[in-house]
Amino acid sequence: MKNLFQNVLILIVTLMCFTGRSFSQDSPAFGYTQYMAVDYSSPNIVYSATLGQGLLKSTDYGESWGLICSRADNNRFHVVKLDPQSPSRLFAGGVKSGVLLSTDKGSTWKQIGLPNVTVCDIAIDETNPSRIFVLANEGVYSNERVEHDEWKLSFDYFKFVADFAKTNHPVFDKNETTQRGRPGKRSLWGYSRFQKIAISPHDPNTIMVAARWEGGYHRSDDGGKTWRHETLSGIYRRVDEIYFHPKDPNIICVGTHHQGLFKTFNNGKSWVPQSDGLRSQRRLPYYGAYLISGFAADNTNPDIFYSGSDYSNWKSTNGGASWQELDKSLTCEFVRTMAVDPRNPNIVYAGSNVGMFKSTDAGKSWRSINVGLSKVKIIKTISVTTADGSWQYALSEQYPFVFRKSGDERWKSFSWLLAEYGAKIGKDLYYDDTAQQLVFVSDTGNFTSDDYGYRWRGKGSEILFATVKSDVKELKLSNAPDLTNNYAFTIGLTGDVFFNDALVDSLYRKPPYISLQIVEEGYPYNGTVPIWRINVDDCLIMTIEVHKSLIDPSKKYILYAEVRDFQKNYKTASATLHCVDNAIVPVSMELHDGFCLKKAK
Repeated sequence: MKNLFQNVLILIVTLMCFTGRSFSQDSPAFGYTQYMAVDYSSPNIVYSATLGQGLLKSTDYGESWGLICSRADNNRFHVVKLDPQSPSRLFAGGVKSGVLLSTDKGSTWKQIGLPNVTVCDIAIDETNPSRIFVLANEGVYSNERVEHDEWKLSFDYFKFVADFAKTNHPVFDKNETTQRGRPGKRSLWGYSRFQKIAISPHDPNTIMVAARWEGGYHRSDDGGKTWRHETLSGIYRRVDEIYFHPKDPNIICVGTHHQGLFKTFNNGKSWVPQSDGLRSQRRLPYYGAYLISGFAADNTNPDIFYSGSDYSNWKSTNGGASWQELDKSLTCEFVRTMAVDPRNPNIVYAGSNVGMFKSTDAGKSWRSINVGLSKVKIIKTISVTTADGSWQYALSEQYPFVFRKSGDERWKSFSWLLAEYGAKIGKDLYYDDTAQQLVFVSDTGNFTSDDYGYRWRGKGSEILFATVKSDVKELKLSNAPDLTNNYAFTIGLTGDVFFNDALVDSLYRKPPYISLQIVEEGYPYNGTVPIWRINVDDCLIMTIEVHKSLIDPSKKYILYAEVRDFQKNYKTASATLHCVDNAIVPVSMELHDGFCLKKAK
C-alpha cells in the first residue's frame, strides 16, 4: 500500500512537470528567483528555481526561459542541483514538494521521497551522488542510496531547539507565547529558504548546516550521525551560506544574516571576519544589516566571490579580505542567488526578487534576462530624453513598480528599495524637467531619482546612524591574580564602539559582544589556532590571566580583540603581547573598523 501511494505521487509529479516552451518579451517581465545552477558539461544550459513560476530552464545562456516543472498546488521552488557526476540528473525541491528527481535534464520529474516536506536546500556527496542530505523546515534528512533506501531525519532541529531552551536561552515556543514582550513565532525557528547545507568536498563525513535564532552553525564530522552547535568567536552570528574551498580543506567561508562573511583557515577551529568594504543597509538609527545572500565563487579562481545583500551587490577578488560594490546596472538590491559559468568566468548570473540578470564582463555591467517570465501589468509608459540619453519607462501598480529600457535593450526593473521604503501601490510616474528628476508617486508619497531611476529618495529612504558610543565598563577579577603560575594583563579597549543592545530589536540582544584571543604571529593565515580566548559581555577594560604553560618563549604572540558593533558590524584591535613575570602588564588597544590582522605581502 505504501509503495502504491508513492507511485501515485510520482505519477502526479511527473504529469505536472513537462518540457520547456519559450516566450518572447515585448513588455516588462519579472519573477522571484531563489536559486540558479549552470550545467557544468553544457554551460549554455541554466536552471532557475522560482517562487511562484516553477522550475525554469534556458538552453541559450539565460537569454530565454522555458517552464520544465510546474506544480498545480504550489509553484514555490527553493533549489535545483545537478548531480556532480551526471549532469542529466537533477534534484529539486520547494514548498511541500518533497524531493524531486529528473534523469533527463528536466524533461520529466518524479518524487523520490519526503512527500509534503518543504525542501529548503539540497547537498549532494560529490564522491557518491546517490548520497543526499536535504535541509527541511524541521531539520536535515539523509539518504545513503536515493531511490533504494528510506529517508531518515539525521538532525532533528526542533528537538535541538527544545534542548537549547532548557539551558535558559530565550526561545519562541510552539504555543506562540511571547518572548521579551513580543509575539512568539515558531516559524522563526524552523529552517527557511535562506539557510543552506553543504558537504565538504575533502571529507564527505563533514557536513555543515546553517542556524536560525540560536546563531552560529551546526556541524557533523561522522556523516550526520551526531551534530554539534558551533559559534563564530563566541559572538552571536547567524550563518546562512556555507562555502568549502575546493582546494584547501582548511578554508571554509560562511555568510551570515546581517554580520557579513567569516572565514576559517583551520577547518573551523576559529573564525575571523572578512567583510571589509561592505556597506550596511541602515535598518534603524542604531542598527545596520550586513547580509550575505546568494554567495557564489568562481570555479576557475576560488578566491573570487560574488554576493548579494539587503542593500547592494558585491564582489571580492581576494577571498573576502576586501569587497567592492558591483555596478549599479545590477538594479536589484535583493539578489538571492548568483552563479558563475564554470568554463567562462566572465559570465555571471544573478537571480533576485525582480527577475534575473546576466553579466558577460565579470560583473562590470549587467542586463536583464527575463524572457519567458511572467509579464507585468503596466498602467503607464513615458519617454524621457535628456542630454544623457533617451529611455522608455513603464509603471506598474504592484512591485516591482518601475521598469526602464533604451533602444534594443530589454526591460529592466528600476525599483531599487522602493518596497523597503514602504511603497505598496504605484500610482504615477513622470519626469520633472525643471528639477531634472524622475518622480515615482506611490500610496505613501513621492520618491525622486536624480540618476534616471537607479536610486530613489523619499520618505523612509534616508536613515542616518545616530551618534552613539557605549559606556566603558570594567570587568574586575574576584581575587588577586596568581602571578606565580600566570601572566597577567590589564586590557583597555579604546575607540568608539556601539553595542548597547537596549536600542536594538530584542532578537539581537544576545551577549557576549567581545572576543579576546591570544594568537601566534601570522594568524589566521598560517592555519594556527588561538592558544587562549575568552568572551566578555560588554566590558572594555578587563584584567586577564594566562597560564604560563600556554606561552612558548620562542614564539611571538598577538593579543587580538573583536567587538560586535550594531552599526559598523565589527571592530577589531591587536597588540604585540609582552609577558612579564610577577607583574600586571597594561595593554592599550584601539578599536578600528574592519579586520586588523593583515596578510604579510
